[in-house]
Amino acid sequence: MTPSLKMFLVVAEEMSISKAAARSFVTQQCVSDHIKRLEDEYGVVLFKRRPRLSLTQEGKTMLKVAKEMENLEEKLKMQLENIKENKIEKLVIGINATRINILLPKLLPIYHKLYPNVIISFVRHETRELEQMLLKGSIDMFVGVNTHTNPQFRTMALGNDKLHILLSAKMVEKYFSLDETIIKNMRKGLDFSQLKDIPFVGNFEGSTLNELVNYYTEKSGIELNNLYYTGDYDTQIALCSANLAAVACPTMILNKVLEYNKKVSKNEKIYIFPLNNQSEELKIELISNREMELTPHGEKFAELLKEEIEDNIDILKEYLDSL
Repeated sequence: MTPSLKMFLVVAEEMSISKAAARSFVTQQCVSDHIKRLEDEYGVVLFKRRPRLSLTQEGKTMLKVAKEMENLEEKLKMQLENIKENKIEKLVIGINATRINILLPKLLPIYHKLYPNVIISFVRHETRELEQMLLKGSIDMFVGVNTHTNPQFRTMALGNDKLHILLSAKMVEKYFSLDETIIKNMRKGLDFSQLKDIPFVGNFEGSTLNELVNYYTEKSGIELNNLYYTGDYDTQIALCSANLAAVACPTMILNKVLEYNKKVSKNEKIYIFPLNNQSEELKIELISNREMELTPHGEKFAELLKEEIEDNIDILKEYLDSL
């Protein structure tokens, strides 16, 4: 920031040439010269002199920008000092437990090469709880699914997730058939009305996935036969593999199913079927507080996370399209 801009900020705070001069240990003429220099440079009048000193509209605009420049300079100075002194920075991120296991193994090694002095803490909760934690300042950002609209939220879209139905081979055989022609038709999509008699494991009340499942079941005029409830997808997949229940899960979680299917025989595998007519999807977003500026290491984490989620979903979509 130039000396004239710095002097302008002092005058704007004091609203007095004499007080600004005394505070800056210079003459009143020196203060006036700095203001005149700015006015000549930009071709504007910054202050009204009568009946008392006050900012013009142009002066108010310059004040806003000058303060932003001052904040940026302070931020730059602090960051350079942190690098020089090798200080440790912290980042607290809220995320669903299963998504941590899927996304972070590839992301974190890349991130820590760029920011080796940043310590990341992960808080595992569902979206509705994470919304409140962000508003209270307990976390810096969170990965949300179908997050509520809030004027305090700064939102970065990470991708869209669709619902899929998981059925073990034995459940497919029991409730449908393992005939290849029938399986092929089922791969085009299932309706919840076809699943109403099948035991299900559901997410707990209040979860975003449960809200979406309820939307579709109410639209179909049916209720699922939920025998179990858990928000942990690993447990849901285990119950499905044990032939105890079907599962409704988002695209990203299918990684877990593919890993499981690689280890078992054909008659133990879990089949993946899309849900028909999906007008509503799960919106995956990175949410931060609009009132708090993201640090460069926070912005970089957000950028890498977006890339990882997009790659993950694209790979899974390609696989599902090939079935």
